Amino acid sequence: MKKVIVAILVFLVSASLFSQTKKMEFEEYTLANGLQVILNKDNSSPVVVLNICYHVGAKNEVEGRRGFAHLFEHLMFDGSTNVKRGEFFKYVQDAGGNLNAFTSSDITNYYEILPPHELELALWLESDRMFQFSIGEISLTTQQGVVVEEKKQSYDSRPYGTAYQNLYDMAFKYHPYKITVIGLVEDIKAATLDDVKDFFETFYVPNNATLVVAGDIDVKETKKLIEKYFGSIPKGTKEIPRTFPTEPPRPAQEVKLVYDKIMLDALIMGYHIPEENHKDSYALSLLGNILSSGRSSRLYERMVYTDQVATQVSGRASSSEDPDLFMFMAFSSGKADAQELEKIIYEEIEKIQTQGVTEKELEKVKNQYEAAFVRRVRTSMQRALSLAMYKVFQNDANLVNTELAKYLAVTTADVQEVAKKYLNKENSVVLYYKPEPK
Repeated sequence: MKKVIVAILVFLVSASLFSQTKKMEFEEYTLANGLQVILNKDNSSPVVVLNICYHVGAKNEVEGRRGFAHLFEHLMFDGSTNVKRGEFFKYVQDAGGNLNAFTSSDITNYYEILPPHELELALWLESDRMFQFSIGEISLTTQQGVVVEEKKQSYDSRPYGTAYQNLYDMAFKYHPYKITVIGLVEDIKAATLDDVKDFFETFYVPNNATLVVAGDIDVKETKKLIEKYFGSIPKGTKEIPRTFPTEPPRPAQEVKLVYDKIMLDALIMGYHIPEENHKDSYALSLLGNILSSGRSSRLYERMVYTDQVATQVSGRASSSEDPDLFMFMAFSSGKADAQELEKIIYEEIEKIQTQGVTEKELEKVKNQYEAAFVRRVRTSMQRALSLAMYKVFQNDANLVNTELAKYLAVTTADVQEVAKKYLNKENSVVLYYKPEPK
């Protein structure tokens, strides 16, 4: 009887999710200067989101300026011709809104969330700094200090904080993913106002940006405002590099021992995998969930509950514009060292490679992904961000309506195949984090 009830509940949850994943309506067009625009009208709540994504990230940095894309994100809030230093936040917050930004290896993204009648304010602010960004030496010096301090606190002085830096430095010999987004302190300190000017004129141009406006909008009026504020901004003329070195097949596994100011061992591993939207990327993503998403996942159940050798364990595919890594991270409970944690992960990988996964496991992680997708497109903010990411990375905003089907189409055979294809030792790098010797 319990099994019948559970089956009915699963059916009802799935039916409910499918009913919420109806096609998202949006309109997209391109201004004469190359700015890509996407509009998504949703009058269900009194809020409007302006999201602008520049197709520039850490991988676009030149030698000697590692960390500059993230530094520039900070600088963009420090002034333009019509908005003085420190006033950008005040304008938005005084209008009852909030804002933020983030930088990745591939993009830099900015957004404002405001009451609908303040949309024009957000358009003016973003267009003004795209057209007339201007800072002085004091802004550059201040933000250099902020970023250096951020690196110190979040990476250098934090237990296990250098793990991703060390992992990517090992895994990539040629591609710029080798340097993580936070960059190098000596490069950040060396940046000049001339560097700022060149970076801005190269990347912060309309033909390298995607503008999404979502929420409680009048589409016709929004188009007029976008043309008013962005239409006259000149198109960028400098070449934007889009081709980067590819990593050759790894000939053998690489292992590194790192001593840190920590109490317990940790294991970090990375396997090379293809870029997002590759035909294997969907199965790899679901494989990560089968291994470590939730308490009933394979690694969590064995390492945390059964063997009690780890306090935390994760395995996931990192999806990026270019080929990236499938990463494992496990923190010892004190009952096992890093090498023992590694052995267990290999055993669980081998089980999937030889025996595959069950239909039940796959159905569970598909339901998890579908639920996450529904949550992701429920708010105007998340819809705006999703539309921007699909457009920038894959030049197809309509993936917001079609990509879910690609995950749901993955079979158990697909999951087993990608485990065999990518999760083999010669394709990996391994880090053992251990306490500093006394």
